[in-house]
Amino acid sequence: MKYSNRRIILIAATALTPLCASAAMAQPAAGEDAAQAAGMVGEIVVTASRRSESINKVSSSIAAYDRQALDNQGIRSFSDVVSQTPGLSLQQQSTFQPANIAIRGVRSTVGAATTGIYIDDTPIQSRSAGAQSPGDALPTIFDLDRVEVLRGPQGTLFGSGSEGGAVRFISPAPDLDEVQAYGRAELSSTDSGGINYEGGAAASTPIVEGKLAIRLSGSYPHESGFVDRINERTGAMVDKDANTSAVHTMKAAVLWAPTDTIRITPSLNFQESRADDYGQFYVRLSDRSKQRLISGRTNAQPSKDRFYLPALKVEADFGGVTATSVTSFFTRRQSMVLDFTLLDESVARLFNGMRPPETQLPGVGTLPVPILIPEAFVAAGGATNTTDNSQDNFMQEVRLQSNNSESAFRWLIGGFYQRAKQQNVVNVRDAYYAAAFETLRGLQNREEITRYYRDFNLVDEQLAAFGNIDLRFGDLTFSAGGRIASAKFSYDELLEGSFVPPTGRSFTTGKQKESPFTPKVSVTWEPSNAALVYASASKGFRVGGANVPITPSPPCLDSLSQLGLDTAPGTFDSDSVWNYEVGGKVGLFDRKVQVNASIYHVDWSNIQSFVSLSGCPGGFITNLGAANSDGFDLSISARPTDSLFLALAGGYNKSRFAKTLTSNGIILAERGAEVSDAPPWQITATLEYSMPLGSGDGYIRGINQYASRNNGTISKYDTPTSSGYDPNGQRNDGYHLTSLRVGWRDDNFDLALFADNLFNSHPQLNYISNAFPTDTTYYANTLRPRTIGLTLTARR
Repeated sequence: MKYSNRRIILIAATALTPLCASAAMAQPAAGEDAAQAAGMVGEIVVTASRRSESINKVSSSIAAYDRQALDNQGIRSFSDVVSQTPGLSLQQQSTFQPANIAIRGVRSTVGAATTGIYIDDTPIQSRSAGAQSPGDALPTIFDLDRVEVLRGPQGTLFGSGSEGGAVRFISPAPDLDEVQAYGRAELSSTDSGGINYEGGAAASTPIVEGKLAIRLSGSYPHESGFVDRINERTGAMVDKDANTSAVHTMKAAVLWAPTDTIRITPSLNFQESRADDYGQFYVRLSDRSKQRLISGRTNAQPSKDRFYLPALKVEADFGGVTATSVTSFFTRRQSMVLDFTLLDESVARLFNGMRPPETQLPGVGTLPVPILIPEAFVAAGGATNTTDNSQDNFMQEVRLQSNNSESAFRWLIGGFYQRAKQQNVVNVRDAYYAAAFETLRGLQNREEITRYYRDFNLVDEQLAAFGNIDLRFGDLTFSAGGRIASAKFSYDELLEGSFVPPTGRSFTTGKQKESPFTPKVSVTWEPSNAALVYASASKGFRVGGANVPITPSPPCLDSLSQLGLDTAPGTFDSDSVWNYEVGGKVGLFDRKVQVNASIYHVDWSNIQSFVSLSGCPGGFITNLGAANSDGFDLSISARPTDSLFLALAGGYNKSRFAKTLTSNGIILAERGAEVSDAPPWQITATLEYSMPLGSGDGYIRGINQYASRNNGTISKYDTPTSSGYDPNGQRNDGYHLTSLRVGWRDDNFDLALFADNLFNSHPQLNYISNAFPTDTTYYANTLRPRTIGLTLTARR
């Protein structure tokens, strides 16, 4: 990406926000504590170790954002957190839609989750359930006490879903003594898009002072779309700003303290997000440089995602020991419609030995359309896939821990039980099947010919015990912990319709069982109250699973034969990581400068990976050897004067397969190939200047976020003999994302004019196709175009 000298100077002048590696320090508003007013860089209290302590006293790499930082940095969604947090990456179609998260390059789109996602004490991540998996639900950023990003395996305290790390969304507790209120209103406009708006309010009030309090909140953010959907044949506009999205949130919590030593907190979280369409655009129809993003889908792809989370937390102080019990039930219902028009025609051509049309019809403007389906098929509405996903998780955790933070011996023990049930129902109806599949024997019923139905049910059950001890000898602290679990997985799958010859129906079951142990050890040296150095080794774990059988059709059987297989493996084993880390945190110049850094090496073994079958709408999961992930995290934040705040947060990660694995001459994993598509370099810089203005402070804040070009999976792009090779594949672009905020604030109000994506950066991201040789349509995503707006925040 090229920049003029003027733009480079402006980017440098607006260098960016306090973020990242354990520093995440917020600019204090007028009236914050005296230490910050004296020029010290502030601290955030986190509970990453299941104890409340300063982020600069935790012996691990953490990024944390409290409510002040979330507001100051304009963070409205988890994608905003990702863009400001080195070591964290995200695959997501639209802002409020489900996502797949990677930390330190540890990510997989198959099998169990590699990143733990917590709302307070409840894990909500999901297991992949096939091609139309639900992805992970992500809470909207409103009325949160803080967001914590824990980098590196968290298996000891947070379980098997935290192989690469964990993300925690922590809600504020009701206040037993004071009335509190918080509100936010925002209005903005997006280039080549429309109007965006948000409204939200939260309030906490004592009902019986010191004994009983309640907190309620709700919000409604709405984002306009910026991708237009057209009729590809005529060029006529079908749906302008098609990828519009919105979300409703509601929270309620009651805190009852019947005695000075007991706290009981029932709570309820609700969220419902809707998107009118995906944010994907057709590469061949679009011109990103002119902000012309076009989709030629025959049908819109709307989605709805709703979850409820009732929970009960009980805490009791027994004088030196605190007992905690958390009971929760996470219920999620997701539905989406996918346009299968191009995909299904391509599959049908393959199943019948057909080839793409030799002639190309004219498309929009001067761009050709490589594949167009019959006119009557389009007029009939093409093909749609209606997918419904559900998730029902019951969780119970109990913990006992010492509560004297000054003791030379601290300990924690606990027990955990979870039963997570998921269902994936896929229903495809395609009139074109009637012609394309009429040669398949055994399907006499026309209803079977035009229909594909899948009902996939899976259950993960886990019972675990965990513990951790800290022993302090002078300036040295030795820590050791571990988690032992019994994990069970089972599934059943019903298939009906076109892809299930010869009878049009099949029913299969499978199961897997694991007994993982995930230890962690560390040593910490604190030469002074402002400095800490640590070294740690920790293990992360992800349970295995079972494969659904491959459709016994000629293209699929031929693809298996090319790999030297008669059938796909019935199960796949667990994988695990060992993370070796050295880090330090130091406050300099009377805490006016804070430097936090870590360097790490990760060994990832028996990686659960998906093997695609060329010319077949399917594949299987298997364990593909090992990979190494190396990198570092660094954050520097400084307040040289009361008016000036500077921060720099950066990280580097390189995750590569350690050796080449082949099957019958076809490469399944290639030594040196990238494991994920996360950018190797992520750097965020912040500059803020404030000055007294009337009864408060005026301020200007600039943020620039840089993500480097992703090298991509080498075998996929460069090696013709690899499984899933795509000669036309393209890697993610690198980009700068710059934002600017100018505003005024006092103890109660913050009014800001902002510009996000100030220079209209438009990188090509997530470049994909339907992965069939008869379909050469490629799709991609990009950043939301420049958005200018006004935010008013009020607090008491």
